[in-house]
Amino acid sequence: MTMESSPPPIPPPSWDVPAPPFRPGVEEDYSGRSYEEALKISKKIDEQIAISKKAMERKKQSVQILLLGQSESGKSSVLKMLLRGSQVDDLLGMQAANLQNLPENYVMKFWMYHAMTWPQISYVAEDHKGRIVGYVLAKIEESNDDDKDKEPIHGHVNSISVLRSYRRLGLAKKLMLLSQKAMHDVYKAEYVSLHVRKSNKAAIGLYRDTLGFEVAKVEKKYYGDGEDALSMRLNLKDDPAQDKLS
Repeated sequence: MTMESSPPPIPPPSWDVPAPPFRPGVEEDYSGRSYEEALKISKKIDEQIAISKKAMERKKQSVQILLLGQSESGKSSVLKMLLRGSQVDDLLGMQAANLQNLPENYVMKFWMYHAMTWPQISYVAEDHKGRIVGYVLAKIEESNDDDKDKEPIHGHVNSISVLRSYRRLGLAKKLMLLSQKAMHDVYKAEYVSLHVRKSNKAAIGLYRDTLGFEVAKVEKKYYGDGEDALSMRLNLKDDPAQDKLS
């Protein structure tokens, strides 16, 4: 009878990994840089999580209102309106309201960029049929860390519009207050700015007399047709509009 010989035993794997060659000073510098970068990334992630949580809370807090009054069309009635944070699905309706009312119009890419970058601070008003009858489109401006003349975080209202038949009902005021409050609560914005045509007396009255904006400066030939713009500003640090939203 022949005996089968067993194969030689397989040596256990070696877990000893040779260390990389030592270069004085390099590892220490690299390690320090990595730690600082990791802290920055971690901080940004925490900030984004906080912003997302605020956005989710804001989505749940839509404002339903009943408006009693006479609109610019002369119709007296009670209107049931919903004011809520804007969504991507609202962009066509917002753009339509902009095209109907304002000479300053934007391509869809502009609307999409704002909706995706600062979704927390733009709002819409919709009627009982779900039609967009007004909106406010805003953004946040903050300086880079490398800027010498660093500006504080602040909001800017790009555009606000209410359909003509729904004006003089306080919708523009409520939309502005919602946006201002979100700028302050979510982004800790210190102030909000906007531009308005020098000839637009109704809008100037809303911003200055109702909301408390002040004229910061006049920008000559700001608009495409050569008209001057009033650059206006409201300090959100002192007046974040919490008490006005009623």
